[in-house]
Formats: sequence, structure tokens, C-alpha cells
Amino acid sequence: MSRWSCFRLLAAGALALTVPFSVSSNAAASPPHLENLLESLWTKVFDLPVEENPFFGGDHCLMLSDPRNGKPVLAPFAPSSNEPPPCTVPLGTELLVTAWSSECSNVEAPPYHGDGEAGLRKCARDEDADLDVIVMFDGRPVQLKEVETGLMRALLPEGNIFSVPTGTPIESVGHGWVALLPLTRGQHTVIVHTTGTYDDGTDPPGPGPVDWTVTTRINVTR
Repeated sequence: MSRWSCFRLLAAGALALTVPFSVSSNAAASPPHLENLLESLWTKVFDLPVEENPFFGGDHCLMLSDPRNGKPVLAPFAPSSNEPPPCTVPLGTELLVTAWSSECSNVEAPPYHGDGEAGLRKCARDEDADLDVIVMFDGRPVQLKEVETGLMRALLPEGNIFSVPTGTPIESVGHGWVALLPLTRGQHTVIVHTTGTYDDGTDPPGPGPVDWTVTTRINVTR
């Protein structure tokens, strides 16, 4: 499953969530709070039932919490559209830009299936290997960090996005490029442009070309 400001459904009920960023760095050296935030984002998406999930038209303006200081964090997770509805947040909120992120689990079909932590980690990395992402925030380039989550374990809720029975255990690993930015009062624009090749699980299988631009607008109030 891949994630980004955009999500894509795969054939046969499997999911791909996609999230665009800019240049990558060493995931092993990424700050722990960024890894934790990406993990929190994926966990939140797993926990939301279909009727509330951004993948199926639910609110894409997801809110998390900065593990270092408890500040609210806006983590836009929009559907596959060039410009989703704007997000409105109060002053003091931080912005998690998830430029692109892919996730693999033990409950999904290939190419998003993996078994054991090593297999899941390799799966998520391989999905993102041939992508190039550029992010602009208010017209300025954003420096991204390449991050990986820890091994995520959970019991899937009723009406989950994988369409598996309630209480099904899931193991998952996410990979991607993110940035955590402060937000000042007023209006802001995030533009993510992703190019390269990506296997989205379509039939016939195999990597296909990617050339996506997604714009997210944010309003910060007093």
C-alpha cells in the first residue's frame, strides 16, 4: 500500500496509498520523531473505518500529535485529486508533509504483501525505489527525510479498509519521505510532484510510469 497526499485503490480490493515528497536521505539516520509520526499516520489510516477513511472520501485533514512536545500536527492525506479541499487548523499546529510513502503488510496481496519484519521492510523500500519527489511549500523547496516505521502490529477494526474480518491481526512496515514544518497564521500551499515508475498492482502487473502533481492548501487561524 502506498500513501501520499493521494491514495489509490488497487485491484481485487488491495490498497495503495501514495504520498509525494522531495529528495531522500538515509532512513537509518532519520530523527525518531519523524519515524513515529509516519507510523502514527499509517496506524490512524488503518484504524479509520471505510466510511470515515480518506481512501473512501473521508476527511483528509488528519490530525496527529508531535511525540516530542504534544503539539497538534496536521498530516494531510488526500484522495487522488489534483487539489483536495483545504485544511483549516489553529495557530500552533505543525505540518507533516508526507511527500510519498508506501506500506506493506501481511494481509495485502502482492505487490504490497510481506511476511516478517525483514520481508515487509524490503517490500516497502522496493516499492519506492524508482521514484523522484519534489515538494514546494509556499514556493520554496522542502528538504525531505527518508524514514521507515518500526514494525507495526494491530488488530484491524470493524469495516476496515482491507475488507478482512474484525480483529484480524496485521503486521506492517511503512517507508517514505517526510518533513515536519511550522505553520504561521494565514494561507499556505504545498505542491508535490512525483515522477518515476511504481507498481500499483494493476493488471497486467508490473511497474508503470508516474507523473503526478498534487496541491494542498492550508488555512491557519488565530
